[in-house]
Amino acid sequence: MAKAATKEMQRLDKCVSHMTGMSRQEASKAIKAGLVLVDGEIITLPTSKVSINSQLRILNDTEDVLEAQFADEGSLDEAGAGSIEGSMSVADAFKKRVYMLNKPDGFVCAARDKNHAVAISLLRSELHSDRLQCVGRLDIDTTGLLLVTDDGALNHELTSPKKQVVKVYIAMLDKAVPEKAVEQFAAGIKHPEETKRYQGAKLTILEDRVATSVVLHNAYRQTKIGQYLPMIKPAQQHFAAVAVTEGRFHEVKRMFEMVGCEVKELVRVAIGSLTLREGIKLGEYEQLSAEDIELLFTNKDYSSAELEALLDLYQQNVKLSSYKFLPMSFRQSLQEHIAAGKDSERANSVYSAVGAGASINFEALSAQIDSASEVDLEVEVDVDADADDADAEFEDDVDAFDEVDENGDIRIY
Repeated sequence: MAKAATKEMQRLDKCVSHMTGMSRQEASKAIKAGLVLVDGEIITLPTSKVSINSQLRILNDTEDVLEAQFADEGSLDEAGAGSIEGSMSVADAFKKRVYMLNKPDGFVCAARDKNHAVAISLLRSELHSDRLQCVGRLDIDTTGLLLVTDDGALNHELTSPKKQVVKVYIAMLDKAVPEKAVEQFAAGIKHPEETKRYQGAKLTILEDRVATSVVLHNAYRQTKIGQYLPMIKPAQQHFAAVAVTEGRFHEVKRMFEMVGCEVKELVRVAIGSLTLREGIKLGEYEQLSAEDIELLFTNKDYSSAELEALLDLYQQNVKLSSYKFLPMSFRQSLQEHIAAGKDSERANSVYSAVGAGASINFEALSAQIDSASEVDLEVEVDVDADADDADAEFEDDVDAFDEVDENGDIRIY
C-alpha cells in the first residue's frame, strides 16, 4: 500500500492553514500577530520552516479571525486570549484522510456536475473538503460503499486493475439468474460494446426477497399522508452478488445483461475485507482508521450467508435514512401518486415538507403497523437549500487524481 511521504520541513503558514482550514493569507496574519506557537515558542515569520515533528498551538484573540473558529474548542482568559486545548503535531496536520460514504442514488462521482448533485458535496463540512476525491466511480444510480480521500497515491492503488482489489456488489434483478451464469461469470464475459472480455468474476445467487423500495412504499402507504398510494404486491425480487477486480464502464450491469437479466438496483457492499457498516445511513459517512485501510487490500471470499447479512444490513440502513436519500423508484412513485391525490392541498403541503429533507422514523412506523394501530408519520424537516448547488463550492484541483487505467479507459466502479 502506498504511503504518501511528507516533507521533513514545512512552511509555518502552510502548516497553520492545513491545521485550521484558514487561507494562507489568514494564517500569515495570525502568525504575524503572535498567535502561533511552535514547540512553545511564538514564531512571527510566516515563511519560517518547521519540522514535521514540531508541536503547534494556536492562540485565540477576541479581535482575531481565529476566535470565531476556535472559541468553542479552547478557553479564553480574562484578557480575551486563550489557546486551543492541547496541541497538534505538524505531521498530524498533513495526515491524509479516507472516508467511507454510503452513497445515495442520484449523486455522481465527479468534482462538479451541472445537472446532478456530486457525492463530494455530502462531505463539504469537512476541513479542506475541496481536496477530497472519490476513489473510482459509482454510477449515478448505484448506491453503497464509496471511498472518498485526499490521498492520491492510495486512490491510484485502489483503482489500478493491477492491484486486483476486489469490489463486491449486490444487484436486484428483473428475473432469476440462471445457474449456468455462475460459470459464465467465472470464465469472463464478452460484451459486444467491449473490445475484450471482462476478467473472471465470482457470482453468488442469493435468496429471493422483497425489494427495499417496495417495502418502503408499502410502509409509507400505511401513514395518513400516504393513503393515496396503491398497495404494491410484494412480489419476490431476485438478488445476486458479484465480486469484480476491474471496474470497467457499467461492468456489473453489462455482465448481467449478457446472461439475460436486467439490473434494477445495484449497491456496493464491500471493498477487499472492508464492508459497509451498520448504522451509516444513505448520505452519511465516517472516517476510516489505519486498520480499516489495511482491510481494503485484504481480499475476502464472501460466503452466501455473509452476503445475505450484508444485504440485510444495507436495507436496514436504508430504512433509517432521510427521505431525500431513499431509492429513486420509491420517491418517484410517491410523487406521482401524491400529485394525483384527491386532497391535493394537504398532499402538496406534506410533500413540500418531506421533499425538503424529512427524516422518517421507520422503526416507530413499523412498530405501529405491527400493532395494527393508527399510524402517523414522524417528520423532522432538515432544510438544506444549497444542497443541489454544493458542487459550485469546489474549485479546480491541480492535483486531480488519475481517472483512467493503463489502457486509457475511464475507471467507473
